[in-house]
Amino acid sequence: MSFFKNNSKSIIAFLMGAILFSASLVYYSGKIKPEVTHPDEAVRVRMSVYFKLFFINRDFDSPQWQKVEIRLGPPVSAYITGLALWLGGQQDKIGKMGMENPWNFKEKFAWNLANIKLPSREELYIVKFAMAVFVSLSVLILYWIGLKCFGMVTAICSSLFFACHPLMLACATNATLDAPLIFLITLSILLMLFFYQALSERKFASSVLFAAGIGLNAGIAAGTKIQGAITGVIFMVFCFCIIFSEAIKYFKNWASVDPGKAFCSKKIQIILVSMMLFSVTAAVCFIAPNPYLYHRPIEGLRRMVEGRVKQITTQKMEFSTKDYFHREYNTSVIDSFPKKVRCIILRVFVGEGKSSL
Repeated sequence: MSFFKNNSKSIIAFLMGAILFSASLVYYSGKIKPEVTHPDEAVRVRMSVYFKLFFINRDFDSPQWQKVEIRLGPPVSAYITGLALWLGGQQDKIGKMGMENPWNFKEKFAWNLANIKLPSREELYIVKFAMAVFVSLSVLILYWIGLKCFGMVTAICSSLFFACHPLMLACATNATLDAPLIFLITLSILLMLFFYQALSERKFASSVLFAAGIGLNAGIAAGTKIQGAITGVIFMVFCFCIIFSEAIKYFKNWASVDPGKAFCSKKIQIILVSMMLFSVTAAVCFIAPNPYLYHRPIEGLRRMVEGRVKQITTQKMEFSTKDYFHREYNTSVIDSFPKKVRCIILRVFVGEGKSSL
């Protein structure tokens, strides 16, 4: 009887997850507009040229890998765009537009729509639909996390709140490539839960494998958008917290012959091995998709960081200085910790927060 009871619970949980995923995808896809609704969309679709360069032409020595868009942002997001277009039957359009003059911020939004070459409606719909799939998968992962940690009711409520939030709707219906990053961050949290569970149950081989999976995920996340490196930071902090906790337990029982002391020591060793494997896997998975880093990875990483810092500094000036760009793009800059905290709290409830950068 207990078998059927547990089995029925699993089936209900599975069906609820499938319903949440399907409902989210239907909801988001119904909101997609097959037109440029954000300046970054014109750039993101054009970036598919790097998908063609890497996977179709297999030209890893092209001078195009030295261009500024690759120095400032890693190319996995371009591969996602290119793959979406490939699967959507738009193979002939991949990389056709190139990266020249994608958007002129000194002119109005309407002027850009009328004067620059834009992706077709088919291309935009396909890429935006791919974003909807990624956010819907994030809903499913959040449901899984809630189910694993708290139970069915919390899992459903949290995933519904997440799915219906205006920020998630924006990520799912704009081709800005934030959606894959959200998916990879939520996936990282789920993998960390499996890692900790395996560690607690003394399944050390499984915990090491999960650490490698987290490294793979972190490398791809950082390769999608550089902010994805936060997944790696979170995992490392998590590991250090566990080591600290286990070290306290170990030294508490220093003079005893408690078998728990040996377990603490073993856990610390496994965590250290996991951290090393995670670091190597993450580094390899970040560098492997980016030919810009092949010849001198350390120098390339340094230039990427310096370029990104310079870009952010320039953007602060451009978007916060009145009429530096066209006034349509002017916004306030969040440049202090209290402003950041306030913005995070407000954005939970008010949507996109377009008045702030």
